[in-house]
Amino acid sequence: MKYNPYHYQTYSADRIEGTPYCGPWLDMGLGKTVATLTAIDQLIKAGKVKKVLVIAPKRVAESVWKQEGAKWDHVRHLRFSIVAGRGEKKRKEALAAKADIYVIGRDNTALPERHRQIACLTFGLKCICLTAANDWAQP
Repeated sequence: MKYNPYHYQTYSADRIEGTPYCGPWLDMGLGKTVATLTAIDQLIKAGKVKKVLVIAPKRVAESVWKQEGAKWDHVRHLRFSIVAGRGEKKRKEALAAKADIYVIGRDNTALPERHRQIACLTFGLKCICLTAANDWAQP
């Protein structure tokens, strides 16, 4: 499918590209994933990042990212490794796989819920916390 972004999606993609650690705070259904994929694609093409870690709600991590990547023409070439919802051995294999984007569910992070957003600052790669707009409103 051809991507014709709304102005707020273009703004979101630009902010992601220009901010080392970020989370697009848009409501459900407003195109956070495709805007984020667009930014990731541009960052990889520009040589600014090699890999990206995305922390998302469990269902989104397990199904939405790969589906959205396959849906949009301009990001269809990106490779995904889904680290969510599996046993420890499967998660390690998923992390060792060759991919552009590693997607992990928040439930598979080792930090308490209130510290997960802060965790994004500690990874040595581009890290994007993608969640519903009000998920972390009250730590």
